[in-house]
Amino acid sequence: MKLGILGYFGFGNYGDELFHQVWNKEFSDAEVITFEEVTGIPKCMHSEPADREKFVDNIDALLIGGGDLIRPQGKINYWYKELLSKPVFLYGIGVATWLGHEKKVIAQIVEFLKNDAVKYIGVRDIESYNWIAKQAPSVVEKLYVTPDIAFSMDRVSVQKPKQKRVGIITRHQKNYEPNRIEQMRKIVDIYVECGYEVVEILASTGPEKEWDIEGSRSWDLKIPVKTFETDEEVTKAIAECSLIYSMKFHGCVVGLAHHVPTVSLLKTDKFVNLYKYLRLDTWLIGGDKRKIKFEKPESPRPQLWNNIDTLIGFSRSSLLSLKLQITAEVNK
Repeated sequence: MKLGILGYFGFGNYGDELFHQVWNKEFSDAEVITFEEVTGIPKCMHSEPADREKFVDNIDALLIGGGDLIRPQGKINYWYKELLSKPVFLYGIGVATWLGHEKKVIAQIVEFLKNDAVKYIGVRDIESYNWIAKQAPSVVEKLYVTPDIAFSMDRVSVQKPKQKRVGIITRHQKNYEPNRIEQMRKIVDIYVECGYEVVEILASTGPEKEWDIEGSRSWDLKIPVKTFETDEEVTKAIAECSLIYSMKFHGCVVGLAHHVPTVSLLKTDKFVNLYKYLRLDTWLIGGDKRKIKFEKPESPRPQLWNNIDTLIGFSRSSLLSLKLQITAEVNK
């Protein structure tokens, strides 16, 4: 089977590169093909209809995901009619509702989702499900909520450092607000005073890492900055921590999956949806300088980790179900 995959792959964004790893592993008995490998074009949104037709001609089925790929505002990224000539499966998708809404864009997305070629729509939270169900009620029979793809990944084995480590996962921003910078520096000061090792983690590789390095200079937290060449190194660095504060969603996902208490420094929809689902509202502090949320890493949290392990099991079983459905469709 030749399985085409579409997503934000190849730019070093941590979560998207984890998705790519999962697809390669889950479909190791198939040929997994990216859009760029066929067309030479990194982003589908920069392609022409002939490029998209060429891509689909070279695959048996198309898998789109994961991430916030349904964006109700701005340029269409993936929802082109030329992609609908083969069976299409969406998985691990989020709806970026915080970006605003444009009727024309939403209409094109809905038209794509309603097409009979789209066999499965898997979204990563109930809020995304509700948005799609409202915009396209006729697709609910093929619409499902499944955990974020990265929850399915195997945990890495690490040796925790003797001195408990607090990791702060930063990212580049369009604006570096004084309140946000003050909050980050307060977090550093509090844990340093309490005897913890505090490090800044840049959870990215490739071009994305260069942007995050620029961001790190703006944060100027005056602590060691850890950069990495591979996504595996990023994951190990997160797992080595006893506590994480993260501006990146998949820093949160991977931290929690490794039973590391992880406080979210952003409050966009995907963070809010996950943390509310896990009843971790108090770990969702956003960028308010008044909120630090001091946590003792050694505090026992057995119920939380049981819930996380259940989520991991659900993620893995959902992926198996997806694979069986794709295989059955291709073999018809």
